[in-house]
Amino acid sequence: MSNNLAGLLEGHDIEEYNQIVDPWDVILHQTSPGRFHGRMEYLQVNGIMVYREHWSQSVLATGATPPGYFMFGNTLSSEKHTHWCGRDIGRGILAYGHPGSETNFATPKGSGHLVILVPDHLMRSYFGKEAIEFALASQRHHLSGIGQGASRLIPGMNRMIDNYLQHPELLADAGECQAIESQLLGELAKIFPADTGEAHLPGPKSRYKVFRRAIDISEDLNKLITVPEFASLAGVSQRTLERTFEAVGITPQKYLRWRRMQAAHYDLLVQDQESTRVTDVAAHWGFTELGRFAVEYKRLFAESPSETLNNHRPATPRRFIDVIS
Repeated sequence: MSNNLAGLLEGHDIEEYNQIVDPWDVILHQTSPGRFHGRMEYLQVNGIMVYREHWSQSVLATGATPPGYFMFGNTLSSEKHTHWCGRDIGRGILAYGHPGSETNFATPKGSGHLVILVPDHLMRSYFGKEAIEFALASQRHHLSGIGQGASRLIPGMNRMIDNYLQHPELLADAGECQAIESQLLGELAKIFPADTGEAHLPGPKSRYKVFRRAIDISEDLNKLITVPEFASLAGVSQRTLERTFEAVGITPQKYLRWRRMQAAHYDLLVQDQESTRVTDVAAHWGFTELGRFAVEYKRLFAESPSETLNNHRPATPRRFIDVIS
């Protein structure tokens, strides 16, 4: 699953749908009479797949969750619950599976459900190796006691699927896809750490040190990097990096965007206006939508990018110490 896209898959009998559900290693059995129709609307971003399914008939499935993926799921109906590994999945309980873990589930007639598949390598990068090993050792099939986390997660994923089904062209923007990835993993983090030992995350003093190290690293950056790369440079998991920035009320993604905006501003200040184009500077720092870049730039610097370029100023302004010396 390497492409970023949104779309629809349909099957008109259970055998056809058994072919559609790849990469799941399951066999679906129709358990109510009548013609079967299955519909899957999906969003695929950076290896993560979010999809919602509706099956016209009752289905019993046996097998395993997809190898290489963590699975999170819930019913889309408040009245028709999916029976997942010995327990009804409803409010406050989320279906959960390790990569390749044995599973079985039964869905009632005319029911729908939403599923999130996250590659193992992204989970390890985001939460850290220790938290993932803790999760794997638990061998759980359900996440319970998750409170409002699930109540926000499922509607949020529904809106996300709707948005990108209507505007699939947005998925061609790498920055947009990185934002989706960060949002998905951030929402899961409100649920997943409760069962994976959030105590593994560093305390306030350690987080402050991580924050200072991350800031120092960002000061020396001269190229576009992603949040996972930022975390790797800081020597921590992405989730730990996010926790360090929460204390100052900003996400790593927003901070990196701010740094990129500052870098673009500096380049427009010091480069030759005769040989420099605003579009080239914006693209260099990862701003592919020029209109959005211009609006955000003016809000931050009180002038348009072209005004900065035309009002050429020295790279090093005169300082107070220069005046009194």
